[in-house]
This record gives sequence, structure tokens and C-alpha cells, in this order.
Amino acid sequence: MRHGQLISQIGRWILIFIGIVWLVLLPVDLAQFGLAPRTLSGLVGIVTMSSLNCDFGHLLSNTVPLCVLLFLLAGTRNGSELVVVNVIMTGGALLWLFVCRGRIHVRPTV
Repeated sequence: MRHGQLISQIGRWILIFIGIVWLVLLPVDLAQFGLAPRTLSGLVGIVTMSSLNCDFGHLLSNTVPLCVLLFLLAGTRNGSELVVVNVIMTGGALLWLFVCRGRIHVRPTV
């Protein structure tokens, strides 16, 4: 694969990922998909928390750093998709295990 094609493919996957994150900010109650630590119903949040944002400002402040970090990661190693999945799952699982109950968590501002 040529260098230009590789960058184009990387850019396309980053845009798809960012698009998914932006599409999740719809006018619906997303709290049900947040991470609720140490509750059975909160397990779904381990996977979904990384794409939830509490408001438009939160989403906007996360977009540029996320694009830069994803581009740098994708350009430095093969299998970067697996790294992203591992970070999401490990971070969510650790938060689910060790954070106090009583709050619904969404992705923190980068």
C-alpha cells in the first residue's frame, strides 16, 4: 500500500470514529448508557462510556485532541484499532471496579 493510500485510510477510520462519537450526542437521555460503578446495569457503560459526552462543549473540547491522538497512534503501529479497544475496555473496567457508586460516568474531557 502506498503512503498516500495509507494516510487516506487512516483518516477515513478516524473520521468514522469521530462521526460515531458526534452522532451519539442526540437529543435523547443517554444516562442509561453511562457507566454506573459496581452495578450489574452499569456494565454496559464499560463499552458505551467512551462515546458519551455530557454536552456540546464537552464534545467539542474532546474532538480535536481525539483526532490528533488517534492519528498519531494509527501512524505509529499496526493494530492500532486493537489498542483503542483495549484502552476503552481497560479504562471502563477499572472505573467500574474502583469508583464509588452513586454517579453515572461519561468520558472525561481530554
